[in-house]
Amino acid sequence: MSDENKRKRPRGTGSIYKQPGSRFWWVCYYDANGKAWRESTKSEKITDAQNLLKTKMGELASGNFVSPKVQRISVADLFEAVLTDYRNNGKCLKWAEKNWKLHLEPYFGHMRASNIGTDQLSNYIANRKSEKAANGTINRELAMLRRAFTLGYKARP
Repeated sequence: MSDENKRKRPRGTGSIYKQPGSRFWWVCYYDANGKAWRESTKSEKITDAQNLLKTKMGELASGNFVSPKVQRISVADLFEAVLTDYRNNGKCLKWAEKNWKLHLEPYFGHMRASNIGTDQLSNYIANRKSEKAANGTINRELAMLRRAFTLGYKARP
């Protein structure tokens, strides 16, 4: 390891290290609440680790930080909250489960919630229209999907 890699980083700028037994570099940084986040860079190059740490520190500074745990949440995980909400509020659970299983789950179930955007929604609408679904049906399905995201946003943690 060169002297450049051994120098200490300034306080509050995270750290770069190698875990024992791992060939990859790891980064550690702290969020606004003081919680430590550790991530593998999945790279053997220290420059990749420096770039990842710089990106994460920039996200923290700008307020756009999304934790690695949140990034892994799938749409299927969010939909469980919708079913619970329907049960608690006396809404038609059979309709929600049927639409989830037949239409929404095959298309969105495997996707990460953080990756859903207007492109995926537009493709879903085009797909449902090609199946000759009515506009009202598509809107109700998307409303249920929106409810999943709303409940996921309000949920703790």
